[in-house]
Amino acid sequence: YNQSSSVPERTYAHVSANRSSTLDQYEAKAGYIGNRGIVEFSQDLYNPDRHDDKGIMNQSSITLQSALVYVDGNWAVSRPVSQGFVLVKGIKNLEDSQIAINPSSDGYQAVSSRYGPAVLPSLSPYNIKKIEVQPMDPPAGYLVEKPNFTLFPTYKSGYVLYMGSDSKVVVIGSLVDGTSGDPFGHQPVEVVSLNDKKAEPLRTFTSRKGQFQLLGLKPGNYEIRPDESSGLGVAAFQIPEGVEGIYRIGTLPLPKKP
Repeated sequence: YNQSSSVPERTYAHVSANRSSTLDQYEAKAGYIGNRGIVEFSQDLYNPDRHDDKGIMNQSSITLQSALVYVDGNWAVSRPVSQGFVLVKGIKNLEDSQIAINPSSDGYQAVSSRYGPAVLPSLSPYNIKKIEVQPMDPPAGYLVEKPNFTLFPTYKSGYVLYMGSDSKVVVIGSLVDGTSGDPFGHQPVEVVSLNDKKAEPLRTFTSRKGQFQLLGLKPGNYEIRPDESSGLGVAAFQIPEGVEGIYRIGTLPLPKKP
């Protein structure tokens, strides 16, 4: 039995027999392919003269296979590397999260753990390889970034992909008309960072009661800007340093434009 799947953490076995008029030869193998290496046990029996048991040769062996890879200052233990490899490491808000490479309904092709980053050791040179990376236990406030990558590996090459950002906060709040006090419901709003001018604005819609939720923010100062057609001005809020997870900012009034 030899499962052809590329998913690790599986077992395999092989048994063969060769008999002729003069000799008997038997072979049995069983192994386990793990995320960080391969272990295999084999048993061989060979009898060059099936009419005389005195010449029987019996051999048992255990084989351990693994690899130590290095790229861009990062070390990791992996399964044996064939031609090239890619190492995926979580940083910042994903530093303590497990990250899987090419997840599927059958499992994954590699995963990070307390023993180090995830390593996919089977890149074929000069062939396009598509990589999907997925955090298995992302923290609250994590916003899905770029999950798919395309590599064109060269011969005996190694790559590193870093996953994670400073975004750790989910902001929950509500907006009201600052003059009437009515909920600012079913309206588009834009959230702009006042500290990071290069950050892309976040856009969302309020609920019927003016409630909203924002993912993937980090500590700093922000403005909520309603659509120009509303005739209302901006509301400001701040996420203090050290805040992670869900942060409730309460109800913010939107002042009427002068």
